[in-house]
Amino acid sequence: MPRQRTKWERWIRTKYDQNENIKFIITGSSASMISKKLSTLLTGRNISFTIMPLSFKECRDFGVDSLNEYLYYGGFPEVVLERDNNKKMVILQQYLDDIIYKDIIDRYKIRNTKQLIEIAKYFISNSGLKVSLNKLSKVFGISKDTILAYINYLIDSYLIRKVTYFSFSLKIKHDVTKLPKLYCIDNGLICSINIKCFKNTGKMFENSVLIKLLEKNNGLSYWSDLNSEVDFIMDGCAINVTSTDKIEKRETDALTNFILKNKNFSQILVTKSVTKDYMISLKDFLLKDDV
Repeated sequence: MPRQRTKWERWIRTKYDQNENIKFIITGSSASMISKKLSTLLTGRNISFTIMPLSFKECRDFGVDSLNEYLYYGGFPEVVLERDNNKKMVILQQYLDDIIYKDIIDRYKIRNTKQLIEIAKYFISNSGLKVSLNKLSKVFGISKDTILAYINYLIDSYLIRKVTYFSFSLKIKHDVTKLPKLYCIDNGLICSINIKCFKNTGKMFENSVLIKLLEKNNGLSYWSDLNSEVDFIMDGCAINVTSTDKIEKRETDALTNFILKNKNFSQILVTKSVTKDYMISLKDFLLKDDV
């Protein structure tokens, strides 16, 4: 690889133009940086895809059979392969620091590093939270534009993913009152910030379902009205998540309410261990080949 790191795409373009029988694998931790570089000189010469942390099914291939272990430590390969639990957490904390400092603070020349770190940890530890720029601006004492920029940096660095409101109407879908949700890309990162988060089984269940659904990544969204909410909408299917087997009526009513208003949708309720009708246990759901 050439010494001038900013010219790597030109060097690769030259190699392709020389018709050499070489294939390159280019990796990076910033979505916008990689796509920008590839779109300049390598148009038509590249195939881009996102590599996610290991799924629960993939973790089982490496000896992780415990669902609780997956929910707690996540699916980063180095973490999965490490057998010492204390070292697992050290690795996760180092990952988080590296991403925040190298991929965000250094790259975007963030001056108020403490502020950025606090916001990043806030979103990760509150995975699944609806994001109101107005409220966050008041809480952190910074402008809405700055918070929005930080969110975009966190998304570009693959720390969080945004789930938007579902509607067939573009006007409703992009209504500013329909707040997006932000989810962490890995359960282990959530626990690395606050171990107590693991006790919030509802959050950990929901986040693991989000990660599973991202394997397909086909327009993932959520839905709500005044009385109910559906956690995820994807590919003609409404999905709710509960971490208990004592199914609350609001979980089933929300799915019914959505389907009454949106015909031809199927429904799934992910539970702790109940598997019947349209209900399925979290473990079975995470092991499914398709959703």
